[in-house]
Amino acid sequence: MRYSDLTRLPTPNIPADLVPHPRYEVGMKKGKQDIPPDAWGHWRYNSSKVFPQSAIRANPEKQRGYAVDVGYYVDCLQGCRVCGRPFVFFAEEQRYLYEVLGLPVDRWCLRCVECRKAYKHVQGRFQRYSRLVAMEKLSDKDLATLALDTLFLWEQGLIQNRDTLNRVKNQALKRIPNRRIAKEIVEAANRAKALE
Repeated sequence: MRYSDLTRLPTPNIPADLVPHPRYEVGMKKGKQDIPPDAWGHWRYNSSKVFPQSAIRANPEKQRGYAVDVGYYVDCLQGCRVCGRPFVFFAEEQRYLYEVLGLPVDRWCLRCVECRKAYKHVQGRFQRYSRLVAMEKLSDKDLATLALDTLFLWEQGLIQNRDTLNRVKNQALKRIPNRRIAKEIVEAANRAKALE
């Protein structure tokens, strides 16, 4: 969408259940209006509810991975694909992702900030689990961490093989039986067995 077309769009209403962002606020500031009228925006702006007054100029020289230079960014109202709640993908956030972090411009934010944070937490736990499960020798502290991560990933449905849960449970009972996590993983394994 060309900037000259964007400026003619009405500003959408802000939903009452909008997921707040820790750094940005809807209507916090107006964008810089030194954008050329023929500048192109992201192709997703055509199908998004946008806040025209939030437009800021982009620097195409710092962008990568897009056939057309994106000349401006604008706040976009959209629904989270995980929780379904509305959130805003802010123009400043887009600038940071595409120009500072160097993400390809064809990437788009599909999760609200809360679901992104939860996703990163799960990914972090899964990466740590993967690293620990691959180690030949674990300290008792590492085994307790592995047991915690195994239980967490089991409860999230990311580990579905009961043998994996039982293997870690047996190691915990053998080496760290007095730690609380040993009791918790035994309880989880017993609940899983009862569901059979």
